[in-house]
Amino acid sequence: MTFKELKEIIEQDQNKETIILPISIPTKDEIQIISILYDCCIPCDDIKSVNDVYDVIKVYQLNPELFEKPYYLRVLLNSFDEETVDIINQLDDNVFVEIMISNNLDMEKMNLLFKLSHVNLQFACYGWMDIDMIHELVRKFTFSDDSSPVVIINRIDSNTYEKIVELCKRIKNIRFRIEIKDAESLQNLDSIIPYIPEDEILIVVDDNLFNEKYPKNARELIVQNTSVQNSSNKKLNIQFRDIKYDSFEQLYDLEKNIELIKSHIPSDASELDIITYVTLFMINYFKYDYDMYEKSKANQDTEDINLTQFISRGEGVCRHFAGFTKYILDSLGIECEKLDSSDDSLMDNDFEGHSFNLVTIEGKQYFIDNTWIVERMQRGMIHSLAESSDFLTSNETFGHDDYKDIISQFQCENYDRQEINDSTNRVIEWNSNYVIHAQSLRDLFKKYALKIKKSVAERIEDAIPRRK
Repeated sequence: MTFKELKEIIEQDQNKETIILPISIPTKDEIQIISILYDCCIPCDDIKSVNDVYDVIKVYQLNPELFEKPYYLRVLLNSFDEETVDIINQLDDNVFVEIMISNNLDMEKMNLLFKLSHVNLQFACYGWMDIDMIHELVRKFTFSDDSSPVVIINRIDSNTYEKIVELCKRIKNIRFRIEIKDAESLQNLDSIIPYIPEDEILIVVDDNLFNEKYPKNARELIVQNTSVQNSSNKKLNIQFRDIKYDSFEQLYDLEKNIELIKSHIPSDASELDIITYVTLFMINYFKYDYDMYEKSKANQDTEDINLTQFISRGEGVCRHFAGFTKYILDSLGIECEKLDSSDDSLMDNDFEGHSFNLVTIEGKQYFIDNTWIVERMQRGMIHSLAESSDFLTSNETFGHDDYKDIISQFQCENYDRQEINDSTNRVIEWNSNYVIHAQSLRDLFKKYALKIKKSVAERIEDAIPRRK
């Protein structure tokens, strides 16, 4: 009789007794005894040997036939140790043991698993497992049809697809999570996509993948315009720096545009000047999309941010402004958080949610809300960043009483306004032939109004803050 056949007979039997008692053994692993006669969890505080397992028949006055007929133990491994291995290995051959793994495995536990020698073993895995570890397990053990592990693929080489194929043959409900941490894996991604059974594939890209200071970055792939193909046309859910994309082309386009914006920043620029530059660029480039706001308000639409589309359109709402601010400052090595006030408990009942940022300069924190800064500057309500109560301000100065429950969680300071003025002057001296003032903004908006078609790169160049 196979384990599967035994399990089906036992679990379909409607006449067996069910005894549910708490389980606690010294290793804190759980043992559940399941047979045609009983389905019971036995408290095993005193189990220190295999004999103690069989002694439960006396303690709980169980029918002796329980141990005369085939039955199985379901063992839930939490703190798996040598003692558990010894007990399982000494069980009689009429016992079928199902090992249930619900937590992540490390090498120490893997080594213990390979010491299991009982003749009737089967695994049921529900945790997240490294592909190399689970590949070794399937080569040694039989897996339950109920298994549904999430397999982590964190490095892709020429042999990875073979491991995926073997896993899919041995485990019916297997799922995959791909973590791209180096350029080589990114280039090899297409070699495994066709072999992953899921229609939607989750791909998490390491935050440092495009960082030039990172030893295995993907910058060269962008420079060479190397494309990651999706020949199987499966849906990709790509997560990178808390933003979601559905193709690597979108991510590449975003990185190219971010690089173009960053290319006008001197290598010796201070953190203050970089933040000033980013905000001035956003004033020149982006507009608030009131149609999107009304649609979001009516439909309660909180779709995922796609910064590639935000840059391409040049329009968005607060979550796009705050998301862009965090993304570009993160890539420039400046600590920045995106703060979201979308919980009704944090706002007045008649007020919608909002997103803004918290930045750190030389160890001190400041609030910044580029949505409001862009709007007020473009409408002529303010004429410089130093005038803004939303640019590098303190808890007291930041003009958002509706978010006081969020704001009060931080202790922010007010950046010296004269230093902000000086920073603005330095930034617009970095380049030439353009000036930040109301007339230049009106000229820029006329270009949009006249629908002069320009590429995203040309529009970015137009928006770079410069001195005329």
